[in-house]
Amino acid sequence: MEFYVYEHWRPDTNTCFYVGKGTHRRAWVMSKRNLHHKAIQSKLISAGLSVDVRIVISNLTEEAAYLVEKDRIAFYGRENLSNMTDGGEGGMLNPPQEIRQKISNRMKGNKWNVGKKLSEETRKKQSNSHKNKKFSDEHRKKLSENALKRPKRTLTVEHREKIRISMLGKNSRPMPDHVRQAIAKSKKNKLLAEKAA
Repeated sequence: MEFYVYEHWRPDTNTCFYVGKGTHRRAWVMSKRNLHHKAIQSKLISAGLSVDVRIVISNLTEEAAYLVEKDRIAFYGRENLSNMTDGGEGGMLNPPQEIRQKISNRMKGNKWNVGKKLSEETRKKQSNSHKNKKFSDEHRKKLSENALKRPKRTLTVEHREKIRISMLGKNSRPMPDHVRQAIAKSKKNKLLAEKAA
């Protein structure tokens, strides 16, 4: 199975807010995301926007994809992302208890995790209200005007530089040797498998 590493960007601020690894359509599936990610999705929907999906690199083994994912999260800084971990283990179907505890501890006390629990009926109503939602031109205009009135997020010089470098392309910043080696090994194994077939 081939894996890839992807990023979710906010078109309203032109910033990356999530890094992940996946296969098939995973990068474009917005369900089964953490609450922080969903909160950003809601903000974008209310502004008439959607998540910008960008593939960083593809045709990788799972091991190589984990390394690239970890490298990209470190590059942006997890404090600037909605990722719950440093990467490299987030996609495991059955993570170890230590990882589960880290995720649980990180979720506790977050403002998006505070409040009353919604009933199943209310959750379904909210979910259905967002499905196939189409905005009129007048409504889009109002959303745009309201977005312009909101105070703009101030980015640090360091964060702006990271974004600038990432926008130049994946070859503008040299990858760590261990990531490069994992990618090379992944591609070599793929070629050998194709020749053997």
